[in-house]
Amino acid sequence: MTYVTLKAWGKSLDIGRELTIEVQCNVRQALADSAGGYAINFQQDRSSDINGVNLHFKPIGPSSTVVLNTLSKGKWGQEVQMQDENVKMIYFENPFKLKLKAISKDTVHVYVNDKFKAEYVCTNNDITETRYIVFPPFVSIHPL
Repeated sequence: MTYVTLKAWGKSLDIGRELTIEVQCNVRQALADSAGGYAINFQQDRSSDINGVNLHFKPIGPSSTVVLNTLSKGKWGQEVQMQDENVKMIYFENPFKLKLKAISKDTVHVYVNDKFKAEYVCTNNDITETRYIVFPPFVSIHPL
């Protein structure tokens, strides 16, 4: 897995503020047709073994969904699935803008290409403690 620190970008995920990144999947077709998709994890530490995953963001092409979840104390929370009509085109074939806005320590608004997609509660995790973005090596991420 690849990771980046928010500090290296001069960014943080504070209440009332937005964190915006550009995401590009670099193995588009094969992954777009795979049931596994790819995940972007927002974590407090480089390893999810320590403090879990504050927010797990995972587009899946065949089911045309984006999964949101939280890993806390070694257990995944209640999965939230966002239905989206053009998952393959938006999340696999083109770069997209992913924006997170912390509403409280455990609640975040998720936007894709400036469109509101979901309000997500990061059960038992503090989204404002996010220090790392962890993603597969075939995905490119840049701050906006």
